Parts: sequence; structure tokens; C-alpha cells
Amino acid sequence: EVMLTDVAESRRISRSIQQHFGGVSGGGEGATLIDATVVSRLCWPSLPTDTFTLPAGVKKEMARFEKQFAHIKAPRKLVWKASLGTVTLDVIF
Repeated sequence: EVMLTDVAESRRISRSIQQHFGGVSGGGEGATLIDATVVSRLCWPSLPTDTFTLPAGVKKEMARFEKQFAHIKAPRKLVWKASLGTVTLDVIF
């Protein structure tokens, strides 16, 4: 039950943050590039902590998302698991 609540709350928070920034994924200037799934660490299995270097633009968007998350859910903070993420690329030939 807690896991289902986490997923529903995560969607609500992501929508709220996207609306705050005035965009959605793929929306151009000012669009929110991050759509995070936020879960409570106590109720989920341990997740791997692999590290790798993210592009500067992605780091910037993550920092923006994290700042707004802290504003909404203080005093909670995010611990990013970047290796568990996905990316959507538009390739133009």
C-alpha cells in the first residue's frame, strides 16, 4: 500500500513541479527535462548506487527539480539514483 501511495504522490509532485516551470518534457525553452519517480527509501528494496558523469544540462535540471521539491516537501530531500533513469532522444537526420 505504501508503494502505491509513493507512486501516486510522485506523479502529483512531478506534475506540480512541471507546472511551476511552465513546461513538460520535450517542450522547448523552459521545459522541464526531469520527470522523477520519488519513493520512500524505507519501504522499497535497496537500490544500487552506481556513479557516472551526467551532462551539465541534466545536472542543472536536476538541481532545479531538487530545489522545487525541497520547497514543496521540506524537510525531505532527494537522493538521486541516476543509473536507474531513462532518457528519450530525438534524432534528426
